[in-house]
Amino acid sequence: MSAKSGSRAPDYPRVVVPPMGVVQRQSTDFKSLQDPYVIQAMHFIRQHACRGIKVAQVVDYVGISRSNLESRFHAECGHSAHSEIHKIKLETACKLLLSSNETINVIAQKSGYPSLQYMYAVFKKHFSQTPKQYKQINM
Repeated sequence: MSAKSGSRAPDYPRVVVPPMGVVQRQSTDFKSLQDPYVIQAMHFIRQHACRGIKVAQVVDYVGISRSNLESRFHAECGHSAHSEIHKIKLETACKLLLSSNETINVIAQKSGYPSLQYMYAVFKKHFSQTPKQYKQINM
């Protein structure tokens, strides 16, 4: 790559290639966590949130009391384990709405919502729009 002493490297035209996009990886979703119980809980939640888990199942997995987990969660994340489960399900639904052609009913099931009506209620509360409106506006 470097020229030999006394000789000049040939001038090649500069080629600029624009980026095609940014791919967000799951690791970028995490802030640095210190508490090992919260790390375990987050891992379990990320892996199982869309299967309709409840905080009680997270507590069973981690092996500490619910109140202990909740206080640790609040200290590390600023919100509850239940809020984290809710957040993961909502993020999954949003990603599926924008990246797939599946019906909203199938997306609700894949996102861990017990019913289509419940997913609609969550979207209305969080975004002030239905899943269908969210998809149309963000496409």
